[in-house]
Amino acid sequence: DLHSFPTRRSSDLEILITEISFQYYYSTAMTAKTNCTIYMGTTTKTAFEGTAASNWVPESDLTMVYTGNLNCRQGWNTFTLSTPYFYDGTSNLVVAIDDNSGNYNSSSYSFYVTSQSGYVTMYYYNSSTNPNPANPPTASNRASNRVNTRFTIVPYMQPQNLSVLTTPYTATLLWNGESHYQVSYKAASSSTWSSDTSLSGTSLTIGGLTPATQ
Repeated sequence: DLHSFPTRRSSDLEILITEISFQYYYSTAMTAKTNCTIYMGTTTKTAFEGTAASNWVPESDLTMVYTGNLNCRQGWNTFTLSTPYFYDGTSNLVVAIDDNSGNYNSSSYSFYVTSQSGYVTMYYYNSSTNPNPANPPTASNRASNRVNTRFTIVPYMQPQNLSVLTTPYTATLLWNGESHYQVSYKAASSSTWSSDTSLSGTSLTIGGLTPATQ
């Protein structure tokens, strides 16, 4: 199953999302959702224009932030992101869920929702076909309800007092400030940046460098 829903912009403050919570309605706890993946990204969409495959937010625009159990009990259920998401605080945030559990309880196992003015949720479900998020099919339907969702956020600030320690083959970046950043780098002569590296700390050592180059 695929589910995707954009949420409204929040503020101009750049933030780090560390947890996501869903408000579950039914009195009986879920047991079937044992293998789910959550993606986050930003989008210019405020609603889904139709159910055609082209209306999904592309997987390439999303970041995988959680994989694992998504079973819920009645009330609010919080899941800690394995990869915290850096959100710019101004763009519309989209959350996509790919359910690979291969099982479900019943339609009674439902969530609290809030009605919106447009089609803010789009989903696909099939009992025998597991869709590929990189090449999603035509959606099963859209909805004007959005699952009640909360985010745990940490205000994000730019690193301060950035310095570099070098050896012939390594460079170590040091800074003061937050301990969660995503870093990419490239040689001065290259147009290609490295893949983002998620950090939990206040330093990063880059190896495999070539002496006397930039």
